[in-house]
Amino acid sequence: MSARIGLLALALMASSGCAAQKAKESTKALRDAVNGYNTAFRWKNYHQAASYLPNDLRTAFVSYFDEESSSLHIEAVEVLKVDMSAEDEATVTVRYRY
Repeated sequence: MSARIGLLALALMASSGCAAQKAKESTKALRDAVNGYNTAFRWKNYHQAASYLPNDLRTAFVSYFDEESSSLHIEAVEVLKVDMSAEDEATVTVRYRY
């Protein structure tokens, strides 16, 4: 019986370690995506920024900002809040100074 409990405890520790690693990888991927989008947007690389958006929004995004880009100058970008609502979904609140 104690061998079975030991194996169960070991399995639980291994699965929690995998979950922690997966969460760490998801957080890194989110951070990379947020930084990539904001850097591209700040430097007016709208086609690159659009690559972070859903396919159905990309064309309208690029069209809008290509037309408005001469009057938009972003000075700073600050990530204020990140809410992870699921493993592959988050809401990121960003402050732009322009």
